[in-house]
Amino acid sequence: MMNKSNSSRNFALNPTKKTLWTFGLLWLIGNLLLLTAMTDLFTENPFNKSMKPDIILIFMFGYSTLTIINLFRRYFKQKSAQN
Repeated sequence: MMNKSNSSRNFALNPTKKTLWTFGLLWLIGNLLLLTAMTDLFTENPFNKSMKPDIILIFMFGYSTLTIINLFRRYFKQKSAQN
């Protein structure tokens, strides 16, 4: 069992606005770098219909997006509980 002082400082359970901005920016930069590294972004469209989807790319985009959505959901749930 966690005591109250440790759980209130946990950025994943109790995110602040600064945490949202930081992780949102890291999510955007990370996904752009992932897209650039795994595809030939500068010479062709990575979402071209003729290319078959790369399952690792889809998994990494999906997992990181779900994690960010969960962080934002916890922030707004915490904010609405305070009002």
